[in-house]
Amino acid sequence: MIEGGEYKLDMYNVGQKLCKKDKFGQITELYRIVSRKDKDFYKVTPVIGDKLLIDKYKTDEYIPLEIHCKMFFEVCTLKNGEKELCINIYCPYEATNYPYYTSRLNIDNPMDNKKFGKFLCKDEFENDSAMRQYKRAYDLMMYDIAHKDYAFSVDLYLNDPLKNIVSFVKLDPKVCDTLISICDSRGLEYDNIDQAIKIALQNILFMYWFHYNFRVINVLFEVKDGAQLRPGDLFALEAIVQDRIVDYTIVEYYHDILLYKAKGNFFFIQDRNDRTFIVKYVGMDDLPGLHVF
Repeated sequence: MIEGGEYKLDMYNVGQKLCKKDKFGQITELYRIVSRKDKDFYKVTPVIGDKLLIDKYKTDEYIPLEIHCKMFFEVCTLKNGEKELCINIYCPYEATNYPYYTSRLNIDNPMDNKKFGKFLCKDEFENDSAMRQYKRAYDLMMYDIAHKDYAFSVDLYLNDPLKNIVSFVKLDPKVCDTLISICDSRGLEYDNIDQAIKIALQNILFMYWFHYNFRVINVLFEVKDGAQLRPGDLFALEAIVQDRIVDYTIVEYYHDILLYKAKGNFFFIQDRNDRTFIVKYVGMDDLPGLHVF
């Protein structure tokens, strides 16, 4: 309770980022919530700062950074009595009860009989009846789920690398135990829990569709702050945008970058070190009169 006898709502979810800024708008403290189980405190991981707990009744001191999507886990029981783990991506501003991406782990992979897991993404369906077809495919994929036993969600940001996603799966014992149980029943060979989670997520192409949602393109080269790209790496970017890049700026994506203020051409890449960058560029087609072909 707080002053006046009123209750303050537990507003923030696991994965949410909370920050403080100075008078110039620069982030001076940044924390990520990893547990909300205590009634009075959020347990946090410091990104900038030294706090491990944040008082739930003093969150007005912090600015919540807008989340980009939710990773939603559902532990289910199948009609045959086996356990299932569904992993979904929900976009906050889509006016539909269906997830943008959905997957099941305890199911044969239709593309490779040596793997397990199946997925669907709304963007796989591209015509006037795409949403109707996606809903029908979703309902068909979930036909043998008897009931849902437990749910857990995580707030994600477009620059979350795979290692972050793995760490969030490990935060919830029920989700983690179900995933490991499915991996073991499917005969997956792994050296540790992190590797098992990583392989399971790779089987359902989770990171591919997570990045696809934000048009983040994975590249095989390393991007260094302040350095120009090698000619071959620049050529790879030109192949992505299908244009000749005349000039460019590459900045690592961070929350002090306001995308709605960005003008001109830009796209996201994630380099081989799992760092996410914004590539802002001027293409040949943006310079009329300088070329005739």
